[in-house]
Amino acid sequence: MNNKYRGKHIETGEWVYGYLIGNGAIVGNITDWDDDYFCTEYWYKVDPKTVGQYTELQDSKGNVIYDGDIYRVNKLTFESSGPLPENLNVKFYGGMFQLFRNNEPLMGLHLGYIANGEVIGNIYENPELLAPKEGAEQ
Repeated sequence: MNNKYRGKHIETGEWVYGYLIGNGAIVGNITDWDDDYFCTEYWYKVDPKTVGQYTELQDSKGNVIYDGDIYRVNKLTFESSGPLPENLNVKFYGGMFQLFRNNEPLMGLHLGYIANGEVIGNIYENPELLAPKEGAEQ
């Protein structure tokens, strides 16, 4: 498993990528170590609310998928009760990454069941993409 994360840099607001240290720091690869210390390529303080883990999956366009992404589902490998295409939130829940509709997990549905789709944003920068469509049930 590749335990890489992303989070928004506290000072710049830019996304940074690497390994999570504690609740508010992301670091790069270890470049030097000894019994008393270790050095990394970089060390960034990040907003803990924006930290998301890499799912080890990619969308239909080859973009990597992180916890907190908004995923547009165009086709499922089995029936869905929602209209397609549909924008869903990627979350780690119940021991796996799942897609959520209106803060409810689609039980039994995880990213491996998706036939095609794409990351269209994330909950931190584009929360409006999760807003119910006009006329849709909530």
